Amino acid sequence: MASTTSAVTRSTFEELTKELFRRALEPIGKVLEDPKLKKKRNASEEPVKKRKVLEDPKLKKKRNASEEPVFFGKTKKVPQVRSQQRSMDKSHKSLPHDVLWRCMLTGRGAGRTHPRAFECHFRVGQREPRGISLFQSMAEDQHDPKMLWMLGEFYLRGQGTDPDPIKGLQYLYKAADAGSVPALWAISQCYFTGMYGIEKDYAKSVPFLQRGADAGDPDALYILGNCFLGGMGVAEDHSKAAALFQKAADLGLPEACVDLGKLYLQGKGVPVDERKAFPLLQRVVNDPKVGWEAQLNLCDFYLYGMEGVQRDVQKGLLYLQKAVQKGDPEGLFRLGQCYNVGVGVERDIKKAVELFQRSVEGGCATAMYSLSEHYLKGDCVPRDPVKAISLLQNSVEMNDRQGLWRLGRCYDTGEGVTKDVRKAVELYQRSVGRGCVLAMYNLSKHYMSGEGVTFDPEQAVSLLERASEHGYTPAMCKLAHYYKEGKGVDVDIGRAISLLNKAADAGYIKAMNELSVNYSLGQGIPIDMNRAASLIQRAYDMGSNEAAIALGWGLLMGAYDMTRNVQRAIPILKKASEESSDAKTMLAMCYECGVGVAKDMNMANSLFQQVIDKGYTEAIFKVGAYLESGALHGPKDIARAFQLYRRAACAGDQRAQARFSSLLSLCLNVFEELSST
Repeated sequence: MASTTSAVTRSTFEELTKELFRRALEPIGKVLEDPKLKKKRNASEEPVKKRKVLEDPKLKKKRNASEEPVFFGKTKKVPQVRSQQRSMDKSHKSLPHDVLWRCMLTGRGAGRTHPRAFECHFRVGQREPRGISLFQSMAEDQHDPKMLWMLGEFYLRGQGTDPDPIKGLQYLYKAADAGSVPALWAISQCYFTGMYGIEKDYAKSVPFLQRGADAGDPDALYILGNCFLGGMGVAEDHSKAAALFQKAADLGLPEACVDLGKLYLQGKGVPVDERKAFPLLQRVVNDPKVGWEAQLNLCDFYLYGMEGVQRDVQKGLLYLQKAVQKGDPEGLFRLGQCYNVGVGVERDIKKAVELFQRSVEGGCATAMYSLSEHYLKGDCVPRDPVKAISLLQNSVEMNDRQGLWRLGRCYDTGEGVTKDVRKAVELYQRSVGRGCVLAMYNLSKHYMSGEGVTFDPEQAVSLLERASEHGYTPAMCKLAHYYKEGKGVDVDIGRAISLLNKAADAGYIKAMNELSVNYSLGQGIPIDMNRAASLIQRAYDMGSNEAAIALGWGLLMGAYDMTRNVQRAIPILKKASEESSDAKTMLAMCYECGVGVAKDMNMANSLFQQVIDKGYTEAIFKVGAYLESGALHGPKDIARAFQLYRRAACAGDQRAQARFSSLLSLCLNVFEELSST
C-alpha cells in the first residue's frame, strides 16, 4: 500500500484551524449580516413588497434617517426620552438570560416587545457607538457568558466599534471564565493563527484548547490532537494525538475520523491496523467536507484488495479521481503511483512523472521523494542528481520520513553527494523518529557494524523488531538471520523460522527461497519436501530467478520430491541463465552431458568460461564440484576441478578452500605412494 499521507504541515493545519473556527463562530456573522436588519440597502436589491410598503403615501413621513430607522417596512423612532429609557431597562431585566440572548442574537420579536434589546442589536449592526455601550452594559449586568463572548467578538472584529484586540481578549477571557466554550475557541484562535494583530503563540493557545477538550468539545479535541501530532505548542506525542482524535471521532467529528484512520494506516501513535482504519474512513465517506479525503485514503483498500476488502480497481480509481479533481497534491501523487507501477491503468512512467511534478508544485513532500528517484535514475527524465538532491532537501525541510530516509541513503552510498556516513546516520535517526521502517532497517545495519555510530547489536535487533512489527518483510528476514547466528540475541532457530514463515506468507520472495532450503535440509524444522517445493513454485510464479534455478534443478534431478521433467527444466534454466551464473553452470553441464539437450561441448565450454570470466566464486566452486563428482552422469575431471577449486579458494571461498586442501592432500598421498614404489 502506498503510504498514506504524511503529517500535517503547519501552514495547512492553520488554514484548517481557521476554517473550523469560522464554522464555530459562523452564527454571529450571520446575525450581523441579516438583511432584515440592515438600514441602508441598494434599492435594486430591496424586496419589491417592502419597497411598496415604504412608498405607501400613508406611511411616508418627513424624518431624519439617523433618528427614525426602518424596521421591517415600518418606521419607528429610537427611544430618546428618559422615561422611555427607564421602561426599557425594566423590560430587558425582566427577561431570562437565555431568552434575552436569543432575542439579541436573532432580533426577531425583540423590536416590538423589548425595545432595548432590539435597539442594542440594531445599533451594533450599524456600527453606532450607542449600540456597543448598550450591549456592554447588558453583558456586564447579566454576566452572561454568551453575551460576553459576543462582545469580545465585536471588539476583535470591529463590529459596532473600532477594533480593539486587547479589550476583545479581555471580554473573551471573562466569557471563558464564565464557561463559554466558543470564547475558549476564539482565544485559542487568536493565539494560534495570530489573527486581529495578536502575536502568534502556539503555547498560549494550547491551555484554552485543553479546557475546551476537557469540556468535551469535539473541535477542541481535534485541534489539540493536531497540536500533539505536529508538536505545535506542546511536545510532539503521536499517542496523545491518537487518543484525542479517538474522543473527537466518538463524538462524531468527521475530520477526526479521517485523521485517526490515517494514523492507523501509518502506525503513528498506534499500531498499524488497517482493520480499524477502514471503518473509520468508511463512516465519513459521504461527508460533504471531508468525504473526498476519506475516499482518498480508502482507494488503496480497493486498488489492492487490502484487509478482507474485495478488490475493486474501478472504485479505487473513482475515489482517487475525486481528490485529483480538487487538485489535491496527495491525490495527484497517488494517481502518479498508479501510473508508475500500472495499478488499474496501463503503466505510463511519463504520465506518472507529470503527476508527480504537479503534486510537487502543490507542496506534497512524498511526491518530492518519488520524483527525486526518477531524476537519480534518469527514468523518463534526464538524469540530474543535483535536482534530485534539491527535491530531497525540500522534502527533508518538511520532515517527510521517506525524504529523510532517501537523503540519508544518498549520504550513505555517496549517490549524488559526497559520502558522509555520520550525516546518513543522523538522517536515518530523524526518519526513524517519524516512523519510517526503511530507516529502521538501514540504521540497524550501522548499529550492527559500528559504522558511523557506536557498535550496538542490541539496538540493531530492537530496530529490526520495530520494523517487523510494522510488517516490513526484509526486516523479518534479516532478524531471522540474527536469531540463527546469535547476533545481538540468543540463538533461537524456532523464532527465526517463525519470522521467515511470516515474511513468506506476506509474499516476500527472499523468505520463501530461504525457507525452502530450511524445509529441504531440515534446518530447525522437520524435513518437508512438499512444503519446500510449494515455496519454490510460489516464488518462481512471482518472478524469482533464484527460485527458477531451484525449480530447474528439482525438475532436472528430481530433487525436492519433484517428478523429474528434463524437457520442462531446460527452458527454465535457459531463461534463468540470462541473469544467474548458477543457472548458466547447470545449463553448461547439461550441454556437456547431453541431458535434455543435444550434447555440445563447445556450448558447454563457452558457458563454463563465461562463469569463470565473471569471477563468481560460488559458481566456480560449483563447476569444480560437478567436474569432481561427475554430476548429471557426466565424466569426472579431477584435474580441472582442482584448478577451479584453487581459483575460488584464492578468492576466499571457504568451501573451495576445503575441497582444494582435500584434493591436494590426496594428490600428495598418491605421489608419496608412487615414490615409495
